[in-house]
Amino acid sequence: MLVSPSPSVDFVDSLATSRINAAIDQQTGQFKSPTMSTVRGKPLSPEHLKNCTDTNYFMTQVLNNQEVLPPWIENQQGLNKSIKIFRSDLDQFWFKWILNESVMKQFIERSTTVDQLLDEYERNIKRITYEDNSLPETDVAYIEAKVKLLNAEIRSYNLQCPSVSGHKLKLDVDREINQSYWRTLDKFPSLIEKWFKVHKEGRKSKLVDNPGGGSSKYLDSFKMKGSEIHESRNVDPSLNIWKAVKDIFKMAK
Repeated sequence: MLVSPSPSVDFVDSLATSRINAAIDQQTGQFKSPTMSTVRGKPLSPEHLKNCTDTNYFMTQVLNNQEVLPPWIENQQGLNKSIKIFRSDLDQFWFKWILNESVMKQFIERSTTVDQLLDEYERNIKRITYEDNSLPETDVAYIEAKVKLLNAEIRSYNLQCPSVSGHKLKLDVDREINQSYWRTLDKFPSLIEKWFKVHKEGRKSKLVDNPGGGSSKYLDSFKMKGSEIHESRNVDPSLNIWKAVKDIFKMAK
């Protein structure tokens, strides 16, 4: 079983490291001591001195020379992305709550412009913050399950990360819900503008050219048809002659 070091041990380690680095001359790589000339050994390189710890130096060498990311760095990138997506989904939950459950619902239904809606939001922001703001049980169940999965990923990442300073704190359900609530209230003006364009302005009727419908359909029905005499002018006269000949033969029979 792995036991994480106590905060006091980490503090002593970081304090000792900072004092050692402060005692090293960044130009020569040697300790600032009058007896340093009698000490045998190779001074640290300037490239090594640019990094705070040996771990950072060796990790930088891996990145520069082998062009391969360590597993914990790849996990960190994937974990950050998963947390970002989760919080974005959580903000959407609260945005839907404001639209459908808060006092803003009635104003959203009857507002015809974004400006009217934002004015009502500014006037009723206090009522929104002090009312019973709780998400549906289905959303809360999803949040709890997602936080449990993310915390498992955070634990795996912390075990791989070599530096304690790079460790991540586990997520807390109540804290995430509360922070998302206030974050959504802060972003509501920009979110409602996008929503309004899609759900309000997009429903307005627009004139669409339709050859088979619309006003042209009804206008065509009132057009007067040409008379049969007028239409017969375009018929070949020879056809009438042959028709008359056929009628004579029928009468002879």
